[in-house]
Amino acid sequence: MAQSVISRQGIASSVEGLPSKLTELIVDALPGTTKIGFLANPSGASTANNEQQIRSAAKAHGIEVEIEEVRKADDFDGAFQRFNEQKVQAVIVPGNGLLNAGQKRITALATASRLPLIYASPDNVAADGFAGYGVDVPENYRRTAIYIDKILKGAVPGNLPIEFSTKLLLVINLRTAKTLGIAVPSSLLNRADELIE
Repeated sequence: MAQSVISRQGIASSVEGLPSKLTELIVDALPGTTKIGFLANPSGASTANNEQQIRSAAKAHGIEVEIEEVRKADDFDGAFQRFNEQKVQAVIVPGNGLLNAGQKRITALATASRLPLIYASPDNVAADGFAGYGVDVPENYRRTAIYIDKILKGAVPGNLPIEFSTKLLLVINLRTAKTLGIAVPSSLLNRADELIE
């Protein structure tokens, strides 16, 4: 079982090994892919680990990885221009405050470039991303409320166990797939928790 990354409130918000799974999702969804992009904010605490996992998983499948660093929203345009120049076939977008805040711009740039976006958060797929795989955020909020309730009833936070995410969601946006001309394999459709039509 994958171990989760510990968050400050005692509820894990990400899962160890997720970047590798996102790379494998591209392999399953887009057979024949030879080059992928990774949008990285170097100030993110898990960026280096994410990059290492993606490179390792991609190498195992014979795929090249182009990493574009973005430190501010103004960097998005240049990053996607370089993705186009490098002829990447899909872009992985990890969970990160800057990237979440810039989701509309990232999606617009990817759509203009006809690049499928693979998100580490299923919630981001509704805004025209292609696919997302990760922690069920609403479920985490419910579990956080239970955790807080225990503290309010007198439990000492330091004595409570870390709670790990047990539910991951795979979401595929079929509208985006159609727009990009992607024929999603039925094996992947059958694994999806949600299909956006």
